[in-house]
Amino acid sequence: GDFPVCCAAGQDHGLAHRLDLPTSGVLLVAKTYRALWRLRLDFCAQRVTKYYLALCEGRLVGRSVQTIHAPLKLLRSPAGGRSVRSHSSICPVQGLPTCTQVVCLAHLHDDLGRCFSLVLAMPVTGRTHQIRSHLSHLGHPLVADTQYGAAVADWCPRVFLHASAVDFADPADVPGDSTLRAVAPLPRDLCVALGRITAMNEHSERAVAKAISCNADIGGFLVAVDSVGQVVNVRRLARCALR
Repeated sequence: GDFPVCCAAGQDHGLAHRLDLPTSGVLLVAKTYRALWRLRLDFCAQRVTKYYLALCEGRLVGRSVQTIHAPLKLLRSPAGGRSVRSHSSICPVQGLPTCTQVVCLAHLHDDLGRCFSLVLAMPVTGRTHQIRSHLSHLGHPLVADTQYGAAVADWCPRVFLHASAVDFADPADVPGDSTLRAVAPLPRDLCVALGRITAMNEHSERAVAKAISCNADIGGFLVAVDSVGQVVNVRRLARCALR
């Protein structure tokens, strides 16, 4: 057809990156080989910024950016037939350098008084299950993520993790000065789950309403919680620490 890379199984049909199985949200797919190689190079060079909305157990303290440095080692085990089960474990000695930034957007509670935190997560590196493992490491596993220590949540149909937006350089712009943003609204199943618990205060109520109804306005979240400049500066420092 018009886009040969989309028919190339050896190039993942143009997929520039992947999402974990239970995660919804933005996926970048290239229409040309040139765009695919450019996107993959930018992912490897950590020049792509990814924003995830996550709901985790417990009360994550603070509204400023928190940076998590915890090396991860990927473990794989048979899961029946040809399937393989992946699990990332914190491993200071053999683990790969891994960095995630998180910002708490809202605090919520259920009818039993259990606390939850709506979080904006920005992985600096791109390890398997990175956000899930890092938040579990902090003592705040994602809702319904029983693999990483969360309780069973009948009111949430899957792990509450959604890739809301991706900022990347326009592959057609040779100097690379033009930045594009791909956005995916929070899907209905997670909106329904979020609506089944209650915001603790007006600030949290506004953040939850924005997550449900404002088409994943990531820029609005950053302005409401912290300055964009501080987020960018912290990301730059986090990248330098990994080199």
